[in-house]
Amino acid sequence: MVHRESVQHPELSGMGTTCTAAVVRGRDVYIAHVGDSRAYLVRSGRIRQLTHDHSLIGQLVRDRQLTVEQARTDPRRNVVTRSIGINEEVDVDTEHVSQSLRNGTCSSCAPTACTAWSRTRS
Repeated sequence: MVHRESVQHPELSGMGTTCTAAVVRGRDVYIAHVGDSRAYLVRSGRIRQLTHDHSLIGQLVRDRQLTVEQARTDPRRNVVTRSIGINEEVDVDTEHVSQSLRNGTCSSCAPTACTAWSRTRS
């Protein structure tokens, strides 16, 4: 839909968005991810990042061409390498987290906002 709108309306050309979505089914969490939004698992005072950024800086840090400290101020830090809408098709990363959310919280964070969902022990 995003790509179709950008094709039908030239003023929207190049428009894209990122998405991190999760489905909780029983004890399992299924995550779909595109872009520089992130999913985290928070449990027992620890935070574990479940997805990795589809960004130029994220790739450079993973390839050890930049340190995390350098990435914080690099002028290319907002270059997203994969998003929804730029092309007709998109490559979506998927993850299956088999750890129960019992006594834990999953969090989805974009650069400007976070949402969280949790399940307490029943």
